[in-house]
Amino acid sequence: MAADETERKTLSAGCDRLAGLLAELADAGFADTALCDLGDRCSDAATHMRTIADASSAMGVGDTVQYRRKAGGTIADAVLNLHEAKQRFDALREQPMFRWVGDVACPLDTLRTSLTELDTLYAVGGPVDIAALVNGTATPVALLTAVCACATDLHRAVARWDAASDQLWDEAELDTADLCDTLDWPAASAVLHALGTDRDGISLAADLLKYRAAVTARNLAPFADAAAVKDVPAQQIDDLYELTAISALLRAYLGGDGQELGRLGSLSLDAARQAFKKVDKELHKLEAAAIIARRLADQPPTGVGYGRKADFTELRLLENEIGLSRPRTPLRDVVHRAGQALQVLKPVWMMSPTSIAQFIRPGSLNFDLLIIDEASQMRPEFSVSCIMRADQFVVVGDANQLPPSDHFQVAGADDGDGDGDGVGVDEGTESILDLANQRFRTKPRLKWHYRSQHESLIQFSNREFYHRDLVVFPSPMANDDALLGVKCLYAPVFYPDTAYESSINQREAELVIEQAFGLMQTHPERSIGIVAMNAKQTELLQNEFDRLIVEEERVRKYVEAFAGTIDEFFIKNLENVQGDERDIILISTVYGPDKNGAVRQNFGLMNREVGWRRLNVLVTRAKMSCRLITSLRPDDVKVTEKSSKGVIAFKSYLTYAHGGAQYEDASGGETDSDFEMFVADALRAAGYDVVYQVGVEKFRIDLGVRHAACPVGFIAGIECDGAPYHSGLSVRDRDHIRQTILENLGWNIYRVWSTDWFADPARETAKLLAWLDQLRDRMTRELGSQEEPEQTVKPRQRGATAPVSPIEDQPAVDGPARDPAPNVAADSGSAGPREPRGPALRPIGDLQPHEAIRGKLYEIWRGETYLGEVEVVRRATEAPRLYGDRAVAAQSEYEGRVEATGDAFRSFDLYAAMREVAARADREP
Repeated sequence: MAADETERKTLSAGCDRLAGLLAELADAGFADTALCDLGDRCSDAATHMRTIADASSAMGVGDTVQYRRKAGGTIADAVLNLHEAKQRFDALREQPMFRWVGDVACPLDTLRTSLTELDTLYAVGGPVDIAALVNGTATPVALLTAVCACATDLHRAVARWDAASDQLWDEAELDTADLCDTLDWPAASAVLHALGTDRDGISLAADLLKYRAAVTARNLAPFADAAAVKDVPAQQIDDLYELTAISALLRAYLGGDGQELGRLGSLSLDAARQAFKKVDKELHKLEAAAIIARRLADQPPTGVGYGRKADFTELRLLENEIGLSRPRTPLRDVVHRAGQALQVLKPVWMMSPTSIAQFIRPGSLNFDLLIIDEASQMRPEFSVSCIMRADQFVVVGDANQLPPSDHFQVAGADDGDGDGDGVGVDEGTESILDLANQRFRTKPRLKWHYRSQHESLIQFSNREFYHRDLVVFPSPMANDDALLGVKCLYAPVFYPDTAYESSINQREAELVIEQAFGLMQTHPERSIGIVAMNAKQTELLQNEFDRLIVEEERVRKYVEAFAGTIDEFFIKNLENVQGDERDIILISTVYGPDKNGAVRQNFGLMNREVGWRRLNVLVTRAKMSCRLITSLRPDDVKVTEKSSKGVIAFKSYLTYAHGGAQYEDASGGETDSDFEMFVADALRAAGYDVVYQVGVEKFRIDLGVRHAACPVGFIAGIECDGAPYHSGLSVRDRDHIRQTILENLGWNIYRVWSTDWFADPARETAKLLAWLDQLRDRMTRELGSQEEPEQTVKPRQRGATAPVSPIEDQPAVDGPARDPAPNVAADSGSAGPREPRGPALRPIGDLQPHEAIRGKLYEIWRGETYLGEVEVVRRATEAPRLYGDRAVAAQSEYEGRVEATGDAFRSFDLYAAMREVAARADREP
């Protein structure tokens, strides 16, 4: 306790070391040894341990080996186990199958390598199963030795095989694994040898690679792969492409605008169609107005307006000439000196080639565009003066119509009988149209034939001369209408003493005049033209008609009504009728039997080789009706081997006209749409007769509907949104022009939308049948009113309106006020401003009539104001006859109705009734 701090720390550290040593001695088994004996016991243990270390070293135990193993037991135990294992190993070595094994101390690398080689050998595939061969042989070592001997050559062969396979793939895209995978080596060799010797196959393979590369370049490699592996038959690859393309388009469409359109029904679609038609019409008007506005903005050059009058130019010259009561400057000089001002004031000039050469000096005026119309009749030399004065020119004509005529050459094909017209025609004469057809590369052809309002008017020419290439629109009346189409009147039936002599046919001329006179009374709204096949008959007809104009006020009023218009009444010779068209054309063929019944085979211009071109012009002038008045039967025209093409065509047309102007195959067709069949079945179940694909040439209406109660052709046409609808090149063609043309021909069109039909067939069927029933009832009433003339009673009056006075010296007939014809509309949409129905007729002053119902009802408009309507109460149907010096014909009767006042009146004059409607509308405060 008296020790200092240092001593105490030293003693504490010694005690700590002593405690650790005592713990180690206790772990080593010296816990029971006294401290006094501890030194001796440790010395003995050390001696014993040295002895064990020397023995372990002698046995080869490593110096670092622990005597007590972690897995259990001591090193002595391990040595004993090793000795036991060596004894067992030595026992195994004594057996015959392991005599090749060396001492236990020898390494086993050779065995390990052999086992690895065996595993590799068993893993080798191919046509030769080496593992099976080794297992099945009694000398596997010899077999394996032989295989190893061939290894070098086999490696080189495999390398060559791989190189050849790669080359075959690079050059022909053929995979040897696909070719030989299931074959043994001899069969694979035979296949490859056959491929190598197949020269035709190599050529086809080259083509295949070329086409495949082209397809791949267009990102269509999957189609080539599908065809190559025959996943899809080759003949269906195009269908697969179409399906894929359409599917992609549909997916893109249905994800865009299609989502909105898919929700639209018939009401929305019809409203959209009506809106488009209205906007389209407005755009046409605006485009025309814009053109006029641009031209009105042009200012003509003022020119010189002082000094001598001979020095005046441009606008000043024109003003001076207009101010003179008797202009003295020649027209040629006016055009030369004021040409620029004239072009500004009148941008469009219409002149003959002779006038151009006469009035426009070379180099004085130039035009942007020249249009040569009726080019088949213009000689190339006559067109030169026109072409020189234009930057570009368009040649318009029909190579199947009249060739150029030479009025100064007397034809020599008249056989001296006086039947000729004094008009010489060189059949080899070239026209500017012929020259253009040879030189021009771009030759668009107009195929839509819109003039003829009945298919029989163009059907003959389309088949005989145009190779059925024209698109002809069908008429709803078929051959049931008394006016429309080709009608043949055989003169000897009306006048048995009909005879052709001295180049004229008097009786045939009388029949022509009677027909013209009757048509003027029954159809005063239609324009008429008369054509004769020779000049002398033309002169006779003109003289007879001039006399009729003087004697008959009704004829005079008709002629005056069309005077000065493009539809002016005419009587012309065959040679100068090209370019004219009228609603009704009367044709006098002139030729026929003489007094002895003999028919001379000289038919004037028809005997020429180009007579067929004249016939084509002759029979295609009518828009509504062509009446062939003839003294010839088809058998009267004898065709021989020497007959010209003109005579052959003339006989064919006589056969066509006498046979009712129709062909056996000109009827409906077969439908390729199940949708159309569904609609047709629904209509037939309701008592209607349905014809598929109504039409004659390249234009078809999906369904034509008839009914026994209305035996007047088709009462309606049903358009389904099938292939014809989707084939329209534009929305204007599909939804405006097509339907407008059909409605102007008299068709009542109803459109059935497939989406609505499939969504609710019963509802759509009911709507369609209700529309058809209303239409049928209206047409039945109209037919009944025409067959049974109404009794005359006083018309309906409004308030204290005075009785109707005679209209332009025509007696007014009191009659009942009839209800206006119902407007059966196929399109349902929102009500809007009233628009004119039907095609526009010839204007009467500031009045614009529209034919709302063909031949039955006319709407009267002034600008955008609806004034009223005129309805045909009764048309004269009795055939007129000429008795002595007086013509007698029944009169048609018309009823006018004023929209603003409700007044109704009757008149025998159509145009007077139209004017009276306007006059009464103007009197309304």
